Amino acid sequence: MQKYLSLTSHIWGGYWFLANRRTWERLPADVQAVASKVINDCALEQRAELAKLEPSYRQELAAKGMVINEVDVEPFREALSKAGFYQEWKGRYGEEAWSILEKYSGKLA
Repeated sequence: MQKYLSLTSHIWGGYWFLANRRTWERLPADVQAVASKVINDCALEQRAELAKLEPSYRQELAAKGMVINEVDVEPFREALSKAGFYQEWKGRYGEEAWSILEKYSGKLA
């Protein structure tokens, strides 16, 4: 077993829903709306479940001898900002998606 776990928050490990765009676009709008609602509702439930389980995962790993490090993420964010990483991805995803991300992460770019 690895000895150290550093909590950097640099990735999100949840589930992704993917669909073929051409197939999705052929679905009637009402079917898309129902599917989107169910997918989004399930994603929120999955995230809430992970948040609920995280403390027990930490306790279990620590009990087995793993050292868990809380990391100051600001130096990482500063380096990514200086390198233009956030601006690049903000441009790729657009203002709406970026503002949703920053709602949870705090200001990035």
